[in-house]
Amino acid sequence: MLLVADITQDIYGTASAWTDEPLQGAGFSGKWAELDFSYRMPHLALEKAAEFAEMYLPAAGRMLPIHSQIGLGLEQCSLRWVQTNRKGAETVCVDEILRLFTEEGGEGYSFADATFLCNSRAAGYEVVLQLGQKGIKSVHTYDEDEQECRRQKVGFYMGDARVKATTLHSFKGWESRSLVIYIGEKVSPKSLALLYTGLTRLKRHPEGSCLTIVCSSDELAQYGSSWPEFANFCGAQA
Repeated sequence: MLLVADITQDIYGTASAWTDEPLQGAGFSGKWAELDFSYRMPHLALEKAAEFAEMYLPAAGRMLPIHSQIGLGLEQCSLRWVQTNRKGAETVCVDEILRLFTEEGGEGYSFADATFLCNSRAAGYEVVLQLGQKGIKSVHTYDEDEQECRRQKVGFYMGDARVKATTLHSFKGWESRSLVIYIGEKVSPKSLALLYTGLTRLKRHPEGSCLTIVCSSDELAQYGSSWPEFANFCGAQA
């Protein structure tokens, strides 16, 4: 039996319930063995995720990996933060998804590489609709009907040739080389844990990886301004 846990990605606030407490009297002894190095994430993305955790997550619930040094300095990773108004944020998200393929250096990406994450079904579905109006197909899990949404989740898989679109909750445990994440809700312990989880969903790729955050929460603007590429669209929209 192999048990794996990451208390830093405690999106439901129940870390102790599935780590230490259930193991008491179960025949296990001593501390958990800790994996200190990350072999999955690009170095730059790992640094920004760790910085976010140190700024916003409680110290008692942080376990931050160190980069493995493998491929250090050779991997390509693009990080972009877009601060925008809530009104029209879905259009900004669509523009940022398209930007993955239209900017210089985007020749190595395909629509199958792109994943969009958003925890508002309404906002996510609007992004999917706007992509469809531009002739871009997607597979998503944003349907308002709960039964249909569950069916969509069953059919959701990363091998699909279309753009993938789902919630941060549903994407936990998955990874992608090309991510656009929309953060529109007010900052709370739960939303901060979710955003950290989203930041760690980026994976290394021999031909490069990219992560874009579109954010309409003012509380995170200062952190976002420290990203390698920062764009502020606030005030640009009515």
